[in-house]
Amino acid sequence: KTIQIDDDALELVVTRGYNLAYGARFLKRFIDEQIKLPISERWRDGTHFGVRARDGEIVVEPAPANISTAADALAYGDVA
Repeated sequence: KTIQIDDDALELVVTRGYNLAYGARFLKRFIDEQIKLPISERWRDGTHFGVRARDGEIVVEPAPANISTAADALAYGDVA
């Protein structure tokens, strides 16, 4: 399984996942809730996953079976 994260999604993780008071624990929780959990819920749906920012939120999408790489999965979401 592979995952591709676009730059906007990474920026959201950095800005919304950081908390001065809680440090790395808050970042870990954000990643768990926004990326890991959605992937685990759709684990059987695909081999490659794309993570992107859409309307200020993190969106995780599995690629269709004919998509062969995580980068293609990310590009697929731009067309879908």
